[in-house]
Amino acid sequence: MNNNFVVNPKDATDRNKDFVGNMTNIKPSELTLTYFSQENVNNINIQLIRKVKELTLKKYGKKIVIQPQRKYLILTIMRYVYFENSHGHHVLKKKNSRWKS
Repeated sequence: MNNNFVVNPKDATDRNKDFVGNMTNIKPSELTLTYFSQENVNNINIQLIRKVKELTLKKYGKKIVIQPQRKYLILTIMRYVYFENSHGHHVLKKKNSRWKS
């Protein structure tokens, strides 16, 4: 697992830009493309599974293993966290169904 990944907007596909733009309703940036990337969703899922095992072992004396969570559920929570912490630092620009600079 690569913890030092960054998605450069120039390298992102139109599909990724559209997904992030539609998800956030803001112009995709390095931050939003990286934050909402599949790699980050996978990383959150892995950390969630590990943390549940760790906490249940500590509390109940046995590991409880959960299944990976659905992508849309994780993205919904990520979107909430993003906007709770963004403090309005975003710009909306959409032209011809593609997110432009």
